[in-house]
Amino acid sequence: MRVDGAHGRFRAVLEVEGDPDRVEWIYRAFLPETGAAPRYRSRAVARLAGEGKMLVEITSGDVSSLRAAFNTFARLLEAVLSAERVEDA
Repeated sequence: MRVDGAHGRFRAVLEVEGDPDRVEWIYRAFLPETGAAPRYRSRAVARLAGEGKMLVEITSGDVSSLRAAFNTFARLLEAVLSAERVEDA
């Protein structure tokens, strides 16, 4: 995670690295959440950044909404990974 703040905007980046097929699977799971209706306090964009790497860039006008959005995507990642473990069992 990286956090930057400038000009009244705050930014955090969630990075996921690993097996390219697994990262693409995670990316596809994130797309509906990042492409959802516009959020008024924060915005998130997921993208593949090379083989086996995904970035979720979250921007917000204030730190508390940035934290809330980041926590949402961290929990989503945890849920996706848990679902993958169940599927593999």
